[in-house]
Amino acid sequence: MNDCMIIGSGGQLGKALTLSFRGQNVATYDRYELDIRDRDAVIAAIRSCNPRFIINAAAMTNVDACEGDPDQAYAVNASGAENVSIGAAETGSKLVLISTNYVFDGSKTTAYMESDPVNPVNVYGQSKLSGERLCRAVVSDTWVVRTSSLYSAWKKNFVLTLLAAVKDGRHLRYVDDQFSGPTWVEDLSIGITELVKVAPPATYHLSNEGSASWYEWAVEVLSAMKIDYPKLDAVPSTSFQRPAAVPPNGVLMNNAAAKLGVELDGWKAALARFVGSL
Repeated sequence: MNDCMIIGSGGQLGKALTLSFRGQNVATYDRYELDIRDRDAVIAAIRSCNPRFIINAAAMTNVDACEGDPDQAYAVNASGAENVSIGAAETGSKLVLISTNYVFDGSKTTAYMESDPVNPVNVYGQSKLSGERLCRAVVSDTWVVRTSSLYSAWKKNFVLTLLAAVKDGRHLRYVDDQFSGPTWVEDLSIGITELVKVAPPATYHLSNEGSASWYEWAVEVLSAMKIDYPKLDAVPSTSFQRPAAVPPNGVLMNNAAAKLGVELDGWKAALARFVGSL
């Protein structure tokens, strides 16, 4: 029996989780090794591993791509998540599903708690919420972990894209009226490993504490990197036409996890540690 099975190990969070579980008996599958849309393959892989815990970090996360291809978004984020839960139920494995702040519509003026009503405004959020519900219906021992705005030293993400644009000398414009909690995947992965040790199965919010607009995030990245870059402007979200609607407020309050002693650092402090690790 494996201690843990990480599905989606090739992604930002999957890589960080793999490092967090280093030294334990862990089975990892990236999307090329296991397509969660294939129910038979998923169940066979889970039977083979027979893990105590499954962490499903596999998802279609490109918000605009989900809007353009809802069938694919639901196949991965909803039906795919259900496939993993069915395999977990067969082996008696406990399940951790990674979800998103996009299950909320962003109309609230303060951070979202776990008990707040969900109302996703785009296909990505709708498909992820469907995945949450399908998993809970199949596996009672399910931890749903909602997070936001992930970044790391690998894969495509906001921080690396910003730094590449600066290197190219491009004029940058970032919105200043949409907010979230920028979250370093290393902090999140540690938080998840701590959470499953102390918390009963339920829905939890885990992100680096605090709130930032995309513009504020960009400014802080440049400040942390000690880069003086004058070609950076704050603009309203109406300046961009996107296929998918984006909630203006995507900030999560880590209320339930904090009561159990699991808290993540403030986003600025986490970013400073990330920059120091580069």
